Amino acid sequence: MVSDPGGPIVGATVVLEGTSLSDTTVAGGFYTISGVPDPVTYTVIASMGGFEDGTIDRLPVDGGEEGVDFVLTAADGGGDEGPPPCKGWRKNDSGC
Repeated sequence: MVSDPGGPIVGATVVLEGTSLSDTTVAGGFYTISGVPDPVTYTVIASMGGFEDGTIDRLPVDGGEEGVDFVLTAADGGGDEGPPPCKGWRKNDSGC
């Protein structure tokens, strides 16, 4: 899920760096990237106009339906920065 301190972000792009694999968030800030080879380690980047990119480096992918959450902050640095991104993988769960 991709969100900011105010809630989910619709229309953010999530990319596996160095690949052509990506998705755009839908209602609730959710995204799905299909066809990810495993086991591999990726840098995952979430971006949206008006926000600083969120990046998680060296994230291992080892099969199954897994996910990572991002909390983006306003590009101007203003406002509440919110909690750091969730770095844990989990099976079919929308929360950290």
